[in-house]
Amino acid sequence: MAHRLRQQRLAVASAQLSLSTWRSLVQDRRLKAPLRWHLQTTLSGRRRLLSSGRLRNRCVQSHRSRGVFRFARLSRLFLRHHQFLGRVPGLRKAYW
Repeated sequence: MAHRLRQQRLAVASAQLSLSTWRSLVQDRRLKAPLRWHLQTTLSGRRRLLSSGRLRNRCVQSHRSRGVFRFARLSRLFLRHHQFLGRVPGLRKAYW
């Protein structure tokens, strides 16, 4: 699971430069309309597969996709567990 997520993130990062190049070609008014239309349709297919919005933040230990804190890349369950063990600096149990 972790290997697949790493592969997805690397693919998205490497595709961002080429996607920006394609976008600039689509917006170039000097190109003929049929060519721009063809580029637009090709770009729309690639954009769905390689968009950064489709990536999910996952916990590095449990691979949960919900309730993940970005700063620690841990789910709320594992963050609580590590907090009680004292492994996460700066977090303490809240008393009020």
